[in-house]
Amino acid sequence: MRDRTPTRALENGALRYGVYAEDGSLLRYEYLALEDEPADPGTELSKATLLQDSTEVSLFGSAADRTVDDAFAGIAGQLKLIKSDMAAITLTVQDTNGKPIPEVLVQGILSESGQAVYTNASGVAAGYIGQGSQVIKVSGYADLVDYSETVTVVKGTTINKTIKLTTRNFLKITASRSVKFSGNVSTIDFTLGAPGSGAGGNISFPSTMDRGDIAMGGAGAGGRVKEVFMKTVAANIAYSAVIGAGGTSGTPMEYSPYEGAGWQYAPDGKAGGITSFMGESISGPAGGKGGSYNGATVGAVGGTGAQGNGNGANGVRRDGTSNASIAGNNGTAGTQKIYKSFTEFEDYGGGGGSAPIGGAQGMGGAPGGGDSGRPYVGQGTGKDGAANKGGGAGGGTTEEVGGKGGSGVVAIRMHLKSAA
Repeated sequence: MRDRTPTRALENGALRYGVYAEDGSLLRYEYLALEDEPADPGTELSKATLLQDSTEVSLFGSAADRTVDDAFAGIAGQLKLIKSDMAAITLTVQDTNGKPIPEVLVQGILSESGQAVYTNASGVAAGYIGQGSQVIKVSGYADLVDYSETVTVVKGTTINKTIKLTTRNFLKITASRSVKFSGNVSTIDFTLGAPGSGAGGNISFPSTMDRGDIAMGGAGAGGRVKEVFMKTVAANIAYSAVIGAGGTSGTPMEYSPYEGAGWQYAPDGKAGGITSFMGESISGPAGGKGGSYNGATVGAVGGTGAQGNGNGANGVRRDGTSNASIAGNNGTAGTQKIYKSFTEFEDYGGGGGSAPIGGAQGMGGAPGGGDSGRPYVGQGTGKDGAANKGGGAGGGTTEEVGGKGGSGVVAIRMHLKSAA
């Protein structure tokens, strides 16, 4: 509250009053003062005797010229808080530069009706918190680093507190999950990386037959990339991100001459799955072709490498009774890239390498693509494409299966209102 401050008063304390006619017109001014010579002057009605600033601070935590009625209402509120073992809290949420972060759920604070409390446009969340040791948390936002703080709460008190959160403008999602954004995000851009595919299986003659015919499967291809710009997001909505799994490779098989002289095909590799986010999606490429054999005419035929962002290497072949060693082929690099940060890109989706025949060296996949098996070091199984790089699977050696395609990814650039 505030004391009245007159501008028309005499040195003896007499105050100016107006004398008015019945029609409301001013007739004259007169100065009046109490001259009752009291036996006891009593208590003067003023700010000093009714509601001092220090008393207001003890009740509300600040002095704001509240009235006596406000003070009684505050006392009643404190008694209610004490009875319910609660304290009132006003929390201001800002970034490290002091700018407000709106539409953020503050865990640990509840409304009077027990509902969740979010920050308003000024970054302020007001509500109630239980007594004792309590945890205030802000978590699960794509654009905010998780925050947690333990506070000691005394029931019946009022808490005014400011917390600083670290913002981020880039997030890479490597496993399927939901993400949400605060009200500090205006729009987002993102790249969807498809998973890589598996390699085709190999076909060879049984060891009981004196023949060296072998047809190796084609390696898996790297996943393609889809770029999406300026998607509008709503605060506190869970958006599902699905990360596609890499395709598996076809199993090796033996040629069966008793089934006739027609074509026999080793199984193809499996296609990669689907990566999706916010209504956008991209599918993984088909798998590498399995090796094949036609004993009547063509003989062994290596499987074709899968086609994708980076192509898988073609499988090699060997005919007749030769035991020659034949090196595999290299996969090709992906031409499409994904976001590495808010301003950078990185390689994605290299094709896998195809396996050798005999003791020759296995060949490598392009960046992200799986290397082929290497029999000369006892590692005949093809290597997987790199996880979250969408690489194609490397082919396995004669009797070994190829690898698995690398999983997909979602990489998000976030345009923050506080950065504008």
